Amino acid sequence: MNAVPFHGPKLKIARGRRHTSELAIEIAKYLKGDPWAILLQVNKETGEHRIVQKGRGKIPGDLSIIFGDAVHNFRTALDILANDVVALGGVQPRKVYFPFGDSPTGFERQMETKMGQASADIQAIVRGFQPYRGGNETLRAMHDLDIGDKHIAIMSLGTSGTAANDPTVRGGSVV
Repeated sequence: MNAVPFHGPKLKIARGRRHTSELAIEIAKYLKGDPWAILLQVNKETGEHRIVQKGRGKIPGDLSIIFGDAVHNFRTALDILANDVVALGGVQPRKVYFPFGDSPTGFERQMETKMGQASADIQAIVRGFQPYRGGNETLRAMHDLDIGDKHIAIMSLGTSGTAANDPTVRGGSVV
């Protein structure tokens, strides 16, 4: 644990916030380039009308990287927090992580292996967050995004197609 409890999580959260601010700026730049077309398509055989949205170009890869970095900082803050609260209980943390589960039962198994060193009061607080599928879906999604970005592949953001190369767009008109 740091000499100052919760200093590490605060730093990670602050860094995650800087990433989200940077992401907002980059998204605004991307949107300023008018990256989408809203089109009215008419089926000549049926006369059916539909409005479609088409991407005119790829979403910059940096947006995925910045988003992944923000998620990672927020997720890491929870692990550091878990270590801090165990240490504050007078225990030297060993292999302590904030637990997540695929279900309430799976979460309980993770609680035992990852936060078994924590006091009963701390474990009750962590249980209250319900970090499992069917519980706190937002918290669980953050964990899943972090694991995917960290261990599998950089998150991918994409468009539904490219208007300039889409033959269905030529018959439509811009709304």
